[in-house]
Amino acid sequence: MIDVGCRTFALALGQHHSTVARLLHRLAQLSDGMVTKVADARHRNADVYLVELPQQYRELARDLSWRQGKIHAIRPVFRVLGPAAALAYEAIERSRLSPTAKEAAQQAKIGVSTAERALAEMSALGMIHRDQDKRWHVTHTTSLTQLAQRLGADQDVAAQLTLHRQQRAVWHAWLDRHNPVEQFTEADLYDPDADEYWIPPDDAIQRTLWRPAA
Repeated sequence: MIDVGCRTFALALGQHHSTVARLLHRLAQLSDGMVTKVADARHRNADVYLVELPQQYRELARDLSWRQGKIHAIRPVFRVLGPAAALAYEAIERSRLSPTAKEAAQQAKIGVSTAERALAEMSALGMIHRDQDKRWHVTHTTSLTQLAQRLGADQDVAAQLTLHRQQRAVWHAWLDRHNPVEQFTEADLYDPDADEYWIPPDDAIQRTLWRPAA
């Protein structure tokens, strides 16, 4: 069961919360039972979604082999570089064999010219490199966290987080006016001891991926 708000997903994905709301609606419509909306939002509680593997896919899932590796939220550096770069980088990172530009595009489900532009930009930043066979590899000595800070992605995260806090405050004030029985305290708006957003782990540190916030 998932009952976190669209803004929490938006911060994790580097997207606007309205985009997340549209995508959740489409997932519930088109995922063939993998994502189901089970309750509407009420007061400060978010919509509730059930994520499960439908019976018709369970036998197939048992027969598939799962590759090791991490599944990330959007890493901050890709807030600056964009989704095409994020998809191309992930294709290189998760590929069993280092891909060519065309193979990376196919795996990432993006156009070849789009992939080539993204690969060239990431190569210039030292994130990836190409061998003599024109196959792309991740450059593990480059810190994506430090690069994100250099490109200003941390400022983008901070600005979005501040905006979300302001929007929550406005919404909760509206609820107070129209639902006087269900008043909210300052702690409902902001808990200084709790993380309010999801971030990928530091490159060199293994830790819990995300701590969701309402």
